[in-house]
Amino acid sequence: MRKVAEQHQPKEALAIMKVLEGLGFNCQLLGSRSYVLEKLKGLADVDVAKVKAAFAKYKHPRFRKSFSQNLPYGRSSGLWAAMRP
Repeated sequence: MRKVAEQHQPKEALAIMKVLEGLGFNCQLLGSRSYVLEKLKGLADVDVAKVKAAFAKYKHPRFRKSFSQNLPYGRSSGLWAAMRP
């Protein structure tokens, strides 16, 4: 078997992961929607603001799809509207 391509982790995603780990998130469970929802519900308003600030500061095209439902490529406006306090 031959290695064809290797994709490195985006620096933006690593920076956001550090912020989430600092708030008590388990990075291995971030793919679980129910886990993330429960952790977000348990955070204080100040900590939720930190999460929003981290996503707003470290922009990555893949986040557009996550914050824009029913659109194949997402929209920047949906992402930034979700970031507003």
